[in-house]
Formats: sequence, structure tokens, C-alpha cells
Amino acid sequence: MERNFSFLFDEEEDKPVKTTKIEKRESSSSQQSPLIREYSFVKPKRVKYLITIESKMNVAGIASENKVETRWFFTLKAITPYYYLFELIMLDNTMVETNNDGFVDIHKMVTQMQKALNEVVFQTNKQGAVIKVENIETIKQKWKSVKAEMFEYNKNMTSIQDLLKVNEKNFEEKGGVEQMVNEIEFFNVC
Repeated sequence: MERNFSFLFDEEEDKPVKTTKIEKRESSSSQQSPLIREYSFVKPKRVKYLITIESKMNVAGIASENKVETRWFFTLKAITPYYYLFELIMLDNTMVETNNDGFVDIHKMVTQMQKALNEVVFQTNKQGAVIKVENIETIKQKWKSVKAEMFEYNKNMTSIQDLLKVNEKNFEEKGGVEQMVNEIEFFNVC
């Protein structure tokens, strides 16, 4: 699978200040965000991001090209000698282009499941690695609502039930929520 990322961010005035095209990097549990690693923050700030993800996939011999746009609102809430405290809010996640209608339904399902992680308050060390998720209980509560909603709309689909069970483990296991936060695409590209 080939994926390209581009992002544009704006300061409080809503004007573009940087556009970058990035190829997908492999993620790891100690992921360091280039954005956080690149800057030495001196005061709290707010930044909006529009990230465009273009992907080319070949699944079971069927080629697919997709384009997804995700908007985030990123706030640096506090600076301490040891960590930064951030809030990351996903404003929307839209599939804007695809040549395979089957991926539209998959994208809708994934977007629905991501609702539990749409608002994350977390700490990073000065190198940009997530060290603590502050609102884990809120995220777990959101997951219960998302799970119930998805189950209600898809209760006859056994594959959805299996997918919900797999994700349920992530919410129950120690360190599972932190791992999911580290895997948010924002940390791969920003």
C-alpha cells in the first residue's frame, strides 16, 4: 500500500503558513511526532490542521485509489519542565475521492469507531513521544457509546461484532488506549 500525506496548518488567523508532502512512516509505540520534536514551545498556542491522505491499495487483485481529508484542532495547553500538555480534537474525517465504492462503507465504519478518540488530552515528553493520556476514562465512556451505536446499526453483521471485540480488548488492556492514541495518523505526519 502506498500512502502520501500532505498537511496545511494555520495559526489563529486561519491563514496557511506551511504545506508539506510526506510519505508514510512506520509507527511504533514510542512514536515521536515530528511537529512536537521540531518545535521548542515557549507559550500555549492553538493550531488547525488539514491533512490530506492519498492512498493506492491493491486488495485481492482490486486496485483502489482513495483520498481522505482530516481536520484537527491542536492546542498546547501547558508547558512544564518535563512535558507538554496537548489537546487534539478531530473535527472531521471525509473521504473526498475513491474509485471503489466499497471503500466508502469501510471508511464510514472506521470513522464511526474513531469517535471514541476524537478528543484526546495527552502529555508528551520534550522529544514528542506520548507519555500519558489524561482523559482515558472519558475515552472509554465514549467507546461504550460508539460500540452500542455500531452494534445497534450492524447487529446482523458478524464481522462487525468480531471487529468490535478486537477493539474492546484495546480499551480494556493496560496501555491499550495509549497505544491507540500513538497510532492516530496525526502522529505519523505532524
